[in-house]
Amino acid sequence: MGGRRRIEAALQQSERRYRELFENATDMVYTTDLQGRFVSLNKRGEEICGYTREELLGMNFAQLATSASTELVRRMIERQAVEPAPILYELEILARTGDGCHSRSALG
Repeated sequence: MGGRRRIEAALQQSERRYRELFENATDMVYTTDLQGRFVSLNKRGEEICGYTREELLGMNFAQLATSASTELVRRMIERQAVEPAPILYELEILARTGDGCHSRSALG
C-alpha cells in the first residue's frame, strides 16, 4: 500500500472513531456556526431536546435557552467567534415539551 493510501486509510479510521465517540457520548455534543445555528448534533442531544436532528439543524442554540441561560448562550457564541478552543458549559435548555433540562454542552 502506497504512502497516500495509508494516509487516506488512517484518516478514514480516525473519522470513524470520531463519529462513534460523537454519536455514543452520554452528554449532548454539538457544533454551531458563528451565528449560533446548529451544524451537528449527536443522538443524546436529540433525546435531551426532544427535537429530531433535522429539526435542530439550522435552529439557533439561543432558541433552546431558558431565560436564565440566555446571557450565557450569547457569551458562549461570542467567545467561540474569537477563540475557537473547545469549551464545556452546563446550562439549562428548554426541551420541545417546554420543560427545562440541564445540559452539559461542549462548544468548539
